[in-house]
Amino acid sequence: MIDPITTLSFSIYSNPDVYAVLLGSGISRDARIPTGWEIVLDLCRRIAAAQGNFEEESPAEWYEKLYGHAPKYDALLELLCKTPDERQALLQSYFIPTESEMEEGIKLPTPAHRALASLVKLGFIRIILTTNFDRLMETALQDEGVDFDVASSPEAIRGNRPFVHTRCTIYKLHGDFKDPRILNTPDELANYSQEQNQLLDRVLDEFGLIIVGWSGEWDVALRAAMLRTVSRRYSWYWLAVGSVRDGAKELIAHRRAEVINIEGASSFITQLCTRVEGMNVSNTIHPYTTDAVVGMVKQFLRRGDWIKLEEYFISESNALREKMLMLPQYGNAEDFKQNLQTLTSISTPLVASLLTLSYYSRNDERLFPIYEKTVRRLTTIPAAGGSVIILQLLKYPALLCMYAAGISAVVQQNYSLLRNILIMPIVDRHRQRTDFFIKQISTRSVFPAPLNIPRPNANEYTAANNHLYDVLKPLFSHILPTNEEFADAFNIFEILSSLFYTIEDRRRTGTDSFIAGRFGWDDDATQMINHFFHDGSKENLEWPVLTQFFKLTVDEFKEHLTLYEQLFERATASWGYESLNLSQHYQG
Repeated sequence: MIDPITTLSFSIYSNPDVYAVLLGSGISRDARIPTGWEIVLDLCRRIAAAQGNFEEESPAEWYEKLYGHAPKYDALLELLCKTPDERQALLQSYFIPTESEMEEGIKLPTPAHRALASLVKLGFIRIILTTNFDRLMETALQDEGVDFDVASSPEAIRGNRPFVHTRCTIYKLHGDFKDPRILNTPDELANYSQEQNQLLDRVLDEFGLIIVGWSGEWDVALRAAMLRTVSRRYSWYWLAVGSVRDGAKELIAHRRAEVINIEGASSFITQLCTRVEGMNVSNTIHPYTTDAVVGMVKQFLRRGDWIKLEEYFISESNALREKMLMLPQYGNAEDFKQNLQTLTSISTPLVASLLTLSYYSRNDERLFPIYEKTVRRLTTIPAAGGSVIILQLLKYPALLCMYAAGISAVVQQNYSLLRNILIMPIVDRHRQRTDFFIKQISTRSVFPAPLNIPRPNANEYTAANNHLYDVLKPLFSHILPTNEEFADAFNIFEILSSLFYTIEDRRRTGTDSFIAGRFGWDDDATQMINHFFHDGSKENLEWPVLTQFFKLTVDEFKEHLTLYEQLFERATASWGYESLNLSQHYQG
C-alpha cells in the first residue's frame, strides 16, 4: 500500500489549485494561541477577579448566572475595556507576541503555517478557510512574499475580488480577533450569513478539501454546509491527531473522506510540502504503488510493448537518480539512518518493477539490456566529496535491484540471467577500472559500517542482509506468498552470489575474498542449501547452476567449493553455528 502522505502529495501536485484547506484551532496550538472559547473563559475569569471572585471553577457558568445570558466576546470586551485602545491592548495580549515571546517563537507562524504558505507560493493552494481569529496564516504568506486577500466578514466576502482572480484568499469564517463581531458562542456558530453559506456551497462543491486542526464537533453551521454538499469531484482528506470524534465521523462518512492519522500538523504538513516541492523540482511522473508497477510491467510484457517498457524504466530510474542527487552527502550515523530510510522508500517502485521484469523474462534476450541500463544509471551518482558511510550508501538502490532481480531469477531457475546480473561490468571510478557488478555492489561495499543499520537486535551477525530480507520480502508477496518460499529463494540467491563473488574474484585477481549471507547463522538455511547442492550433484553436467551460472567443470567446481568452505569457516568461526559442507554434499 502507498503511504497516505504520498497519496496526498501526489494529488496536490497533480491537481494544482483544486484543493482548499480548512484550518481549525489545532494548527495554531503549537504557537500557543488560545482558542476563541479559551479567550472567552479567560475574559470571564478577569471579570470575576475584578469583582473579587478569584476561585471560580466554571467562569462561563458564573457569568451566565450573574448576567442572565451566555458570555459573548463583544459584551465581555465592553465590560473590561472602556476605550478602543484598551480593547486593542487586551486583544494583542492573546494574539500578538511580545519581544520575549518572539525570541521563544511563541505566537508566531508554526512550521505548518509556513509550509502551507510555500504551497500557496508554488501555486498548489488557492483557498484557505479558517475558523481561527489569529493572523498567523497571513503572516506566513507575507513572509513568503505572496499576494493574498482576506475576507473576515460577510461584507468582505461580498466586496472581495472573486477567488478565481486572486493568488490566494483567506476566508476567516468566524471573524478576525480585531473585529468584535467574531462568532464564538454556540448560538453564534449555529448559523452563517447568506454570503458565508453561498461561499461554502461553491468551495465545497468545486474543490477538494484538506482539513487540519478542526474537530468537526461544535461548528454547527460549518457542519451543515458540509452535510448539504453532494458533489464529490475531488477527495477530502481529514488530518487527525489521535482518535476521530463522533461529529467528525459523520462528516467523514458523508464525504467519504480519507482519514490520515498524524503526530502533529507541523511535522506532517512540512513533510507534505517537501514531497510536493520535490515532485515539482524533479517533475516526477507518479509515485507508483507496488501493485501498480507490477501490473503495468506485466501488461507491457504481455503486449510485447518493448518501447513503452523501456521508456518506463528510463523514466523511473531517472526520477530515482534525481532524488538520490538531492540527498545530503555529508553526515553522521543518524544521517545514515535517515538516508537509508529515504532511499528504501524512493527505490521501492523501481525495485518492484525489476523483480517483475526478471521473473517474467522467460530467457528473452531483449529484457536484460533494459535491466542493465536501468541499474547502471543508478551507479553513476557523482560525488565530489562527503562522508564515506553516506557516499557508500548511494549504491544501496542498485544493491536492492540486484537482489530483487537475482532472487526472481533463482525462483525461475534462470541461471543464465542470474550470471548476467552478477557479472555485468561496472566502472570502479575510484580505481579507474572496470569490475564485475557484485564486486562493486554488495553488502560489504554498500554497508562499511553495518552497526549503523537500525535493527531490532543490535548484535545481529548479518545486519545488512537481514535488512535486505525485511525490505524485499513484502515486494515478493505476489510471487512467493509464504515465508518459507521467500526464505529459500533468498538464501539460495545469497549462497550462489557469495560463491560467485569468491570464484570470480579469485579468477580475476588471484585473491581469496568472501561476502557473508544469512545462511551463515541460519541452521535451517544451511540444511536447505546442503540439500540443494546434493540434489544438483545428481544432475551432474545437466545441472544448470554448474553449466549456465558458474560455467565450470565438475572437478573445477569441487575445488572451488573446498576453498570457499575454508573462507567461510574463517569468516564465521566465532558465530558458533552449523558449518556448510557443500563439498561433502555435492558428489558430482
